[in-house]
Amino acid sequence: MEKLPKISALLLFGIPTRGVYLSKLLANYLEEFSGQPVENGCLDPILIEMILRGLLLALIN
Repeated sequence: MEKLPKISALLLFGIPTRGVYLSKLLANYLEEFSGQPVENGCLDPILIEMILRGLLLALIN
Protein backbone atom coordinates (compact mmCIF):
# COMPACT_ATOMS: atom_id res chain seq x y z
CA MET A 1 0.00 0.00 0.00
CA GLU A 2 2.90 2.37 0.67
CA LYS A 3 4.03 2.03 -2.96
CA LEU A 4 0.69 3.11 -4.46
CA PRO A 5 0.58 6.82 -5.29
CA LYS A 6 -3.17 6.84 -4.73
CA ILE A 7 -4.96 4.17 -2.70
CA SER A 8 -8.06 4.98 -4.78
CA ALA A 9 -6.33 3.10 -7.63
CA LEU A 10 -6.90 -0.09 -5.64
CA LEU A 11 -9.91 -2.30 -6.41
CA LEU A 12 -10.94 -5.17 -4.13
CA PHE A 13 -13.11 -8.08 -5.25
CA GLY A 14 -14.75 -10.77 -3.19
CA ILE A 15 -16.56 -13.93 -4.24
CA PRO A 16 -19.96 -14.84 -2.76
CA THR A 17 -20.04 -16.54 0.62
CA ARG A 18 -17.47 -14.78 2.85
CA GLY A 19 -15.35 -13.00 0.25
CA VAL A 20 -17.74 -10.10 -0.36
CA TYR A 21 -17.99 -9.40 3.36
CA LEU A 22 -14.21 -9.57 3.74
CA SER A 23 -13.56 -7.24 0.79
CA LYS A 24 -15.97 -4.66 2.25
CA LEU A 25 -14.37 -4.98 5.67
CA LEU A 26 -10.87 -4.55 4.23
CA ALA A 27 -11.99 -1.61 2.06
CA ASN A 28 -13.46 0.14 5.10
CA TYR A 29 -10.27 -0.42 7.09
CA LEU A 30 -8.09 0.90 4.24
CA GLU A 31 -10.36 3.94 3.81
CA GLU A 32 -10.04 4.79 7.50
CA PHE A 33 -6.28 4.25 7.40
CA SER A 34 -5.59 6.23 4.21
CA GLY A 35 -8.44 8.74 4.19
CA GLN A 36 -9.12 7.87 0.53
CA PRO A 37 -12.00 5.82 -0.93
CA VAL A 38 -11.35 2.21 -1.92
CA GLU A 39 -13.65 0.54 -4.44
CA ASN A 40 -14.86 -2.99 -3.78
CA GLY A 41 -17.28 -5.37 -5.41
CA CYS A 42 -18.49 -8.90 -5.97
CA LEU A 43 -17.20 -11.32 -8.58
CA ASP A 44 -19.49 -14.29 -9.20
CA PRO A 45 -17.45 -17.21 -10.58
CA ILE A 46 -20.58 -19.13 -11.61
CA LEU A 47 -21.73 -16.30 -13.87
CA ILE A 48 -18.26 -16.08 -15.44
CA GLU A 49 -18.24 -19.85 -15.99
CA MET A 50 -21.63 -19.65 -17.72
CA ILE A 51 -20.42 -16.84 -19.99
CA LEU A 52 -17.21 -18.68 -20.88
CA ARG A 53 -19.12 -21.90 -21.53
CA GLY A 54 -21.48 -20.00 -23.87
CA LEU A 55 -18.53 -18.47 -25.73
CA LEU A 56 -16.87 -21.86 -26.06
CA LEU A 57 -20.06 -23.42 -27.45
CA ALA A 58 -20.41 -20.53 -29.91
CA LEU A 59 -16.85 -21.11 -31.13
CA ILE A 60 -17.39 -24.85 -31.52
CA ASN A 61 -20.58 -24.41 -33.52
